[in-house]
Amino acid sequence: MPPLRADNSLIERFGPTASILAATHASRWNGFVPPDDVLNPYAPPAEETAAAETPGVWRVEGDCLIVREGTVLPRVDLDGRGKGGPLTPMWLKLPVPLDVKGIAVTSFIALPVLGYIIFQSMRGGRLSVVWAMVIAMVAQFLLRGVKVRTGPANVFGYISVPAVRAMTRRARWRRWLTGALLVPVVVIFPLMAAYPLMTKRYDQVIEVAKLAGGMVAVSLVILLGVAVWGEFDKGWRCPRFRDGWLWVKGIGPQALIELGARSVGYQPVPVKRKVLKMRLDRMPLAFWRKAHGSGPLGRLWTWWFRWQTKGKPLEHDIFHWSERDWLAPEEADPELLAAWRSEIAGTPLADWTMAYSERVASPVGCDQVTELVFLSPDGRHTAIPSITRIVIGRKLRETRDLNFRSFTTGGRIIATATSEPVGPLPEEVKFALAKGSPMEVAAAHLQRISGEDLVPMNAEEARRQEEREMQLNHEAMEAAGIYGPIEEMDFFRP
Repeated sequence: MPPLRADNSLIERFGPTASILAATHASRWNGFVPPDDVLNPYAPPAEETAAAETPGVWRVEGDCLIVREGTVLPRVDLDGRGKGGPLTPMWLKLPVPLDVKGIAVTSFIALPVLGYIIFQSMRGGRLSVVWAMVIAMVAQFLLRGVKVRTGPANVFGYISVPAVRAMTRRARWRRWLTGALLVPVVVIFPLMAAYPLMTKRYDQVIEVAKLAGGMVAVSLVILLGVAVWGEFDKGWRCPRFRDGWLWVKGIGPQALIELGARSVGYQPVPVKRKVLKMRLDRMPLAFWRKAHGSGPLGRLWTWWFRWQTKGKPLEHDIFHWSERDWLAPEEADPELLAAWRSEIAGTPLADWTMAYSERVASPVGCDQVTELVFLSPDGRHTAIPSITRIVIGRKLRETRDLNFRSFTTGGRIIATATSEPVGPLPEEVKFALAKGSPMEVAAAHLQRISGEDLVPMNAEEARRQEEREMQLNHEAMEAAGIYGPIEEMDFFRP
C-alpha cells in the first residue's frame, strides 16, 4: 500500500502539539514531523534548479529582500530590530500574488457569472443563485486541468525569540479582542431586539434599539481599529513572485544589512545527515490523545485524523538522534538557563552543575529543541530542563519539559518526567510521571531511586549513558515498526 503523503496543511490539520510530539525518543519524546511536500529547506537542489542554488540565492535591493523560494537563510535575526535574545529557526510562509495565468483563470470563472448578472439586470429578469452557481461550476470544470498557484511560498531562516514572542502575543490579543467584540454584535443585540417582543413592552422598542445600536456601533468601530492594527502589523509580505523568486518586504533594517553583506560569495555546503522515515500512523492512541486532548473535542479530532488516513501509511523524514548538536555549558540557551535558575533558586537543585547543553533540529527547519543537562553534586543523577520552539509564519509555540535520570549499575534507566512518553519504551527504562515544581519532581525521582546502586557520572559518562538510552529508545521504535532504516542524505545548510 503506498504511503499517504501529507500536504502543506499537515500542521494546521493535526495541530502543532502533534508536530511537537512526533519525533519522540530522538529528543526525549519531543520533536517535529514536517509536511512531506513542503520544499525541504536543507535538501539538495533539483537538477533543473542547481544553477540557481549557487551564489546569488538572495540579494537586497533597497528595503526589499529578493530570495529564491525554499532558500535557507543564514543565522540572521529576520526581525532585524534589535530585540536580542536567542535565535530560533522559523518557517516563513508568504502568500503570493496571482500571476498572469492566475488572474486569467480567475477572470474566466468570474466573467461569465458577472455577464449573467448584467444580462438579467438589463432584461429585468430575476437573478437565480442556482444558475449563477451552475455557470461558475461549469467554468471551473472547463479549467480543471489548469494549475494555478494558490498556496504560500516558503522561505526558512531564523528569528529572535523575544521578537516572535511579541508578535505572537499581539496576534493573541487581536483574537481575544475580536472574539469579545463580536459578542455584542452576535449575542447581545439580538437579545435586546427580542426583549420588547418577549415582554410585550412595545413602548420600549425605540429606547432598546438606540441602546443596542450604540453598543453595536461602538463594537464595530473598535473591530475596525483591530483590523487596521492587524493590517499594519502584518510584517513580512510578498508583493511580487516571478520564476521562483520572491520580493519580500517588511524585513528589519539590520537583517537587510547583514543579509546583503552575506549574499556576495554565498554558496550552500552539502552535509551528510542520517535520516529515517517515521510511521506516524503507527503511534499509539496516547500520542493522539496528548496531541488533541482527551475531551470530546479531542476524541472527535483524533477520529477525524484516523478517518483521513483510512489506515494508510503516513511517513515523514526525521533526523536520527545522533544528529543533535552537543554544546558546551557556555553555549546554553540564555533564556532557558535564566528561567531554570529562577525556578530552582533557594533549593538544593541550585547546587547542581551544568555538564553540557544540546540542540536538536528537524528536516523542516522551523523548530528546535534545546536541552540543558545538570549533574547532581554526587554525580548520580541528571536533571534535563528543555524547551521546544516552533515558529511558523509569525506564530511561536513553546513547550517546556523537565526530565530526571539515574542509571543503575545493572543497566536500568530510572526516568521521572513532567511529560508522559507517547511511544513504546525499552524494557530497561522505568518511567514515572510527576507534576509540580522542579523540586517536587526531583523529590519524586529521588524517592524512586532510594536503595538503588547507581552509576557515578561526570559530563563524559552522562553523555555516554544518554546516548545508550536514546539508542535503546530507537530500537524499541524500530521493533514497533514506527522507525524505518537509517539512510545518509546530503543536506544543504547555511
